Amino acid sequence: MGANTRMDTLWHLARRGASLEVRCPGCRHTTFLDAGSLAVRMVQLRHSEDLSLVGLRLRCSVCGQRGAQVRAGWRPGAKVALAKYDPSKGR
Repeated sequence: MGANTRMDTLWHLARRGASLEVRCPGCRHTTFLDAGSLAVRMVQLRHSEDLSLVGLRLRCSVCGQRGAQVRAGWRPGAKVALAKYDPSKGR
């Protein structure tokens, strides 16, 4: 990848074949999600696919804390674990 390669949305990651590395700041649990599948789900829920906002919507499957640290990951064949959505909180 060149120096000008954008990697700031889930769609950019999906086009490059990258996964999304997600880390919980509370318990440090780390997992890899399929960027393309998660992008489709975020669009269905009418949420932004911008990486700076995606982490705020994800909830840890271990401790339940919301607000993950996200970045491009390169684990091939990653399985997606969809974020829990709580409509009562508007998130």
